Order: sequence, then C-alpha cells, then structure tokens
Amino acid sequence: ALTGFARKRMTSLEGALKYFLLGLFASAILIYGMAWVYGATGTTNLDGVAQALSGVVTNGKVEPSLLLALLLLTVGLGFKVAAVPFHMWTPDAYQGAPTPVSAYMSVIPKIAGFAAMIRIFPQALGPMRDEWVTIIAILAIITMAFGNIVAVTQRDVKRMLAYSSIGHTGYVMAGLAAFGAVQASDDHSVSSVLYYLFAYAFMNIGAFAVVAWLQERGGGTTIDDFNGLGARSPLAALSMTIFMFSLMGIPPLVGFYAKYYVIVATIEANMIWLAVSIVLASAVSAFFYLRVVAAMYFAPAPETEMRESRMPLMATGLAVMVVATILAGIFSSQILNLAQNWINAFSTTVAIR
Repeated sequence: ALTGFARKRMTSLEGALKYFLLGLFASAILIYGMAWVYGATGTTNLDGVAQALSGVVTNGKVEPSLLLALLLLTVGLGFKVAAVPFHMWTPDAYQGAPTPVSAYMSVIPKIAGFAAMIRIFPQALGPMRDEWVTIIAILAIITMAFGNIVAVTQRDVKRMLAYSSIGHTGYVMAGLAAFGAVQASDDHSVSSVLYYLFAYAFMNIGAFAVVAWLQERGGGTTIDDFNGLGARSPLAALSMTIFMFSLMGIPPLVGFYAKYYVIVATIEANMIWLAVSIVLASAVSAFFYLRVVAAMYFAPAPETEMRESRMPLMATGLAVMVVATILAGIFSSQILNLAQNWINAFSTTVAIR
C-alpha cells in the first residue's frame, strides 16, 4: 500500500504491483518450506527442529526433502532481504514509491529478513550447516557483484540506491555465512552482521533523506538533478557526500568499519575468497557513489533556483543521520562489543529455556 501511495504515477503503481505479487509468491514459498521442515521434524520450535535434524542428518548425508525445505526457506527469506535472484521487485518499488517510503523499505524489511535468517539458519538448521553456508556464501557473491555492477549503469539516484541496497545485502550475507562456518556464540561474525545492519540503516536512510529534501525543494531524482548542489546548498551536498563515502566504505565513517568487521569475520572463517569478493565489489561501488559526488561539486548548477523548504524538521533529521554516521564509526568498537554482549546474553537465555 505504501509503495503505491503516489497512485497518480505509473511507476508507483508498477512498483506496488510487483512488490505485492512477488511478495505474495515468496511468502507462499516460505510457508511451504516451513511445512516441509515440520513434516520432517514434527515441530516448528527452533531448538526442537535442530534436535530432530540431528537424528535425521547422519554422516553428513541430508535427505532430498530437507534440501528442498532449505531451498524454499532460502527463496522466501531471500526475497525479504532482496538477494539475487529474488531481487526483481526492488528497483521498481524503490523508484516508484515516495522517497520516505523508499527509505523505510530499504532498511526495515531487510533487517527483519536478516533477523529471521540469523535465528532460523544457525539455530534450527545447525545440523545442515555445510549445506546452508554454501548456499548463502554463493548467493552473497552473486548478490554483491550483481547489485554493484548494475548500479553503475543507473542514472536515477533512487534506482541506483536500490541496486546499491542489493549489493549491501550481499555483504551482510557474507557475514552470515562466516558465522555459520564458525558457529560459535563468542565469535564476532554475528556481531559484525548486526553492526552492519545498524550502520546501513543510518547511511542509507540519510542518502534517501537528501533525495527527499531535494525533491521537496523542486528537484528530481536523477544524477543531473544533483548538478551544482555544492554551490546551491553546501550543507546538503556535504551530507550526501558523507553518506556516499560511508556507503562506499571510506574511513572513519561507519560504513568502513561495517565492511571491515565483515571482512575480518570471513577471513577468520577461512573464507578468503569471500573477503576478496567484498573488496572487489566495494571497489566497483566507488564508481557510482563518486559519480553523485562529482555531479554535486564539479558539474555546473542549473539556472533554476531552488524553492524554500516547507519542512524544517527534515533538516533536523538529516543532521541526526549525519552525526550518527560519523559517531557510529568513531565508536565502532564499543558498539560492536555491545552487540556481542547482547548476543551472549541472548544465547544464555535461549540455553536456559
């Protein structure tokens, strides 16, 4: 409903229709996968599923029905986090939805989807660790490569951020695969995933906030609409530059430490090829992030003047995102330790139950 809120625009209706139909289909697949798990284990309790699978999965041999259940769960949850090839709805939905809705969609459903993955795969499907780690790792490489490469070709900033979001999904999935490969409650791989999601929320919402601010003042969403923004509105241009640099992974911003911790997690899990993939994908992403920065500072400004803002609170929200993006990077180790302490406390609580 929120995606199609701007019902007079065909792009909004198209995005809403794709999101609804594909979301319905993905939810059905997810439930079907849960049904297969229930049929094989007789329970939907996460610990109960793990215990039942321990008796079914012997000598590394997994029954075809369980592999089918794993694939169905991966497809359903892959849609929620916009992993390739289940991402088809993302660019059209982000571009067509009102920009504040795009910001919401790019963060909240993704965090919820990964929260489900963190609970289901390591906890319930622990006995099938080799299988799901392999699948998640392969999807991570495909997702980060596809998202960043296609983002290079985009001229609309919202659509570019949509493909960028797909690329960031790949980075988080790499951290999840590293956690599965190590499978230790005191390992920092899962806390690196939580930190990445925390960082991604600030810098991605901030980038969409600048786009919304520009639209509110009479601008558009193409890269050309950002031409000369450094001269027309220095603070807005500086804010967008900070968000672009953070999404790219430039220190000392939060995006750098988010990628750094995930890379360290993959190396500690002996998944060097996954760490190299993250570095290469990040290098590709520099092209389209820097293109926005170059347009703001080096392209000539249009002759039309920007109208006065009618939403002063938007500037306040933008300032909060900028400060959070900077401070969350400076205090990254403290935040990571808090995440690890929360994970340890949660693991203890689950064990007691």
